Amino acid sequence: MFFIIYSFWSIQFVNVNKFSSPDETANYFFSKHYALNQAFKVDNIYSQNGVSVVHPRSAFTINGYLVPIGFLGLPLLYGILSILFGTNILLFLTPLFVVVAGVFFFYLIRNIFAKYPEGDTIAWVSYFLFFIHPAVWCYTSRSMYPNMLFIAFLIMGLFFLQRLLSSETQSFKNWIWYGVFMGLALIVRTSEIVWLGIILIFCLFMIQSLKNKLPHVLLGIGIISLIFLPIFYYNSVLYGNWYMFGYSAQSSSNINGQEVSLAQSFEPQDIWFNFYNYFIKLFWWLFVLFLAGFIFWFYKYLKTTSRSVLYQATGWITVILWLVIFYGSMIIKDTLSKELVTMGTSYVRYWLPLYIMTIPFIAIAIARFALLFEKVANIKAVITVVLILLFGVSSYAVLYKKPEGLLQVKRAILDDYHHLIQAKELIEKNSIVVSEKADKIFFPEFDVIINQGIMTLRDKAILKQLQTLVSQKPVYYYHSLTNADILFLNKNILQNYGLQLASGYVLSPTVRLDRIEVKSRK
Repeated sequence: MFFIIYSFWSIQFVNVNKFSSPDETANYFFSKHYALNQAFKVDNIYSQNGVSVVHPRSAFTINGYLVPIGFLGLPLLYGILSILFGTNILLFLTPLFVVVAGVFFFYLIRNIFAKYPEGDTIAWVSYFLFFIHPAVWCYTSRSMYPNMLFIAFLIMGLFFLQRLLSSETQSFKNWIWYGVFMGLALIVRTSEIVWLGIILIFCLFMIQSLKNKLPHVLLGIGIISLIFLPIFYYNSVLYGNWYMFGYSAQSSSNINGQEVSLAQSFEPQDIWFNFYNYFIKLFWWLFVLFLAGFIFWFYKYLKTTSRSVLYQATGWITVILWLVIFYGSMIIKDTLSKELVTMGTSYVRYWLPLYIMTIPFIAIAIARFALLFEKVANIKAVITVVLILLFGVSSYAVLYKKPEGLLQVKRAILDDYHHLIQAKELIEKNSIVVSEKADKIFFPEFDVIINQGIMTLRDKAILKQLQTLVSQKPVYYYHSLTNADILFLNKNILQNYGLQLASGYVLSPTVRLDRIEVKSRK
């Protein structure tokens, strides 16, 4: 059922293949390109001629090629699977992996809470909560983001790691599967390696007779390293060094234009602002349940002296603090205003592990709440009613809540796609489209130039290269400027570079596609 729910979003766009973010656009493009060509590099004739500004966001040009900025795990894995099963499966892979991971999540939670009287109930409720959590639902449906794929592999890896903690045999098989899934998680989002290392360290302390298990541990780490070999190879091919990833390579090339500006502020007020807005306020109904469940669990924890519980609690708290401080201190600029708190903001994607780590405590709160009605109602019926209510709230938050509910995003994507269809009918096929952040509309059907920190047609580097490009190719500017704005732009900026914004095409009452030309000498 949940595979159908998650895939419903993808089914609607299977013939459109347009996305609301540059990350999704780039991941889809490079996954498909790898499936068709078994390579990530895309020839860029402009870069070969010394023009570096023709590229979409989440990609950049290096050594004459267009290459991805993001981690290569998702496009590599999805590209390989598309070679085997066809590119039509691309939009359905993340929902498939997440649904499978949900089963692993159930058994993982059941094993962790096996000694609790209500352990099975916590596992079943957690299983359902996992699927209906708004953040999980949203970013599984937006399937070309890597975050939920990372979560899926992480859950599978943690399942086998937990089995290792409870197994007396410490079988090689469990270490192999742990290495496979943890390696896959890390190639998808290598930036999470620090806190995943923290988890492994705490778990190693919990393994009895660790010295005798050293070969097993090394086997798991070795499997992870093997998973990384193709990534190291493509890093070398694309960026010149096996340890150079796209983000660092893009930074070293001094090419801007990413969707997100990532800087660490480490200001307590910034961390609190982000934590309050994206952990407490955004999903406040889940936070209330989490807090109640955590308080009850903490009360139970204080009554136990179990060494394993001590390590689990310490590791859990350490990871929580790392995620809160590391991502909470980031200055992420992917919304129009810092005050605009929406599910589409990157903090939500980055804190997906944080949300999922709270799910068992929400389940504890629901289970304990149901027990209050033990004498007057069936406990399972009470839990079912609560979960149905939460499903309704999540549905509203994911589908309808403005400004970035999936239905609002759908309308925006279809409007953008209509502009693309108009452009394909009106302008030359070899045109270059200049925009602020509309590359997701026109790429890859057209070559694009995008905003690189300031308004595109105020950027001196772009303007200098446009002087060369307009004499070689038709170049159009996609914008919503007023006539007064156009007049000011022509008179005060473009004419200094021998350019002008000429009349073009009206795509909607507020959007135009005007040609950039060499300024007339009249």
